[in-house]
Amino acid sequence: MNRWMRIAAALLAFLPASATAQAPAPPSETTIAEFLAAIPPSAPVSRMADPEQLARLSALNPGKAGEIEPILTAYQGCIVPVIEANASEMIRTVAVSMGEQKLRRLSQFYKSPEFPLFASLANKHESGQALSAAETARLNRFLTEYPVGEFAQKLLEAGNAAASNQALITKFTKCSLDKKTALIRAGVRLN
Repeated sequence: MNRWMRIAAALLAFLPASATAQAPAPPSETTIAEFLAAIPPSAPVSRMADPEQLARLSALNPGKAGEIEPILTAYQGCIVPVIEANASEMIRTVAVSMGEQKLRRLSQFYKSPEFPLFASLANKHESGQALSAAETARLNRFLTEYPVGEFAQKLLEAGNAAASNQALITKFTKCSLDKKTALIRAGVRLN
């Protein structure tokens, strides 16, 4: 999900100012289901211990990697369901806000042979590579013909709102505190 949010942020520079109009009545459940089935899946979040954190803590605590790894894996097991549930809820909420016609149009776009080209151009732009004039024109055409820019804007706004969601922060904090407590109980130096 984070990758798509970064891409959404990068694409906002291509949006005309009028691309984010007020949403119409919500779409039908069938249209929402079709859309959710059409969008590309997010890269899975690893449930394994973060290798960089494992290496850092193992360097600080020689001989304790066997104790550290299951704690870091448990932490991932705690936060991944929270991340996945939030991402699913966020996408569904944004989809509902798009309205019936726009959501159908987005579903068509994601199923179309044009989407892979769009994704390629968006990834290229997001990675900082310069787009040619022809590529910029294609990207602008996609953003004009399909409500993908509005969807990107709303997804970015939803992601920003999630960063201040107290229930979400509470869940992440609990996972972090549980990890820290387990590491301290195992006698692991943190710094």
